[in-house]
Amino acid sequence: MLNDLRYGFQMLAKNLGFTAVAVLSLALGIGANTAIFSLINAVMLKMLPVKQPEHLVLLNWAAQAWPAMIPSLRGTISRDKSGRVISTSFTYRTFEEIHTSNNVLSGMCAFAGAGRLNLVVNGQPGLAESELVSGDYFSALGIQPVLGRLLTPQDDQANASPAAVISYGYWMRR
Repeated sequence: MLNDLRYGFQMLAKNLGFTAVAVLSLALGIGANTAIFSLINAVMLKMLPVKQPEHLVLLNWAAQAWPAMIPSLRGTISRDKSGRVISTSFTYRTFEEIHTSNNVLSGMCAFAGAGRLNLVVNGQPGLAESELVSGDYFSALGIQPVLGRLLTPQDDQANASPAAVISYGYWMRR
């Protein structure tokens, strides 16, 4: 066995070009596979860091044809195998109607990505990814604040003072 290994290393040393191409190919292949698996793990396999993540559901609607009037939608919009339009986006008014009539789910919240926001923190300008959420968001997910308070349903009222929650990671970077 040792003779075979010694012979293999001698052949690799004699053919440096082949050795370099082989090592580079292996490194790129392993690196690409690691990156793809990390992405799939983070997005599809790993549970959300919330209480009882297996109890979470994402509501969607389906229609035989594209609805004539759709207000600004965010979220996924696709077609199923039969051609129906499917989306996870609801207007806030629709969310409120579902929330009010809900007698099945233990909690319900709404969320929508809002993109990047310009912020000024301690006089320093910066950008931050943002998410618009309803007041029930954090309680439905069972999340507790490290410091301060989280949003509540009272924050959904039109006359409520503006409120924001920042992530622990953003807080530590700033």
